[in-house]
Amino acid sequence: MKIKIFPILCLLLLQTTALANTAEGKEGKKACGKLEKTIIKGETEGYKLSNKMKEATTENEWCYYRRQYVRGYKNHLENMIKYARCKYLADDNADYKSYEEQHKFNEQRHQEMVSNTLLVCPYSM
Repeated sequence: MKIKIFPILCLLLLQTTALANTAEGKEGKKACGKLEKTIIKGETEGYKLSNKMKEATTENEWCYYRRQYVRGYKNHLENMIKYARCKYLADDNADYKSYEEQHKFNEQRHQEMVSNTLLVCPYSM
């Protein structure tokens, strides 16, 4: 009797774990999907602000849009790395490592954008 119960208990435990992992996977996909929508929205806003900077007629107007653009860029960077973590989950994943390296490069780019904006618009940041 004991021999028959043990395999059945193991099977039930495996099925329960599989169901829990599936539920976590669905929640993870929802979270990744929300981040993806936020990223798309941020990119759209970035394009709009870029166009507004090009159309600005005064330095103050340009600086206003530039500040918004730089802040949005920083938020976009944070959302991108969160998305990479969400999508790839493992730190040892090669795709995630690539996103991490790209994130570091873009962080430097953001700092340059802040510095350049401060030179042109010293009152702004």
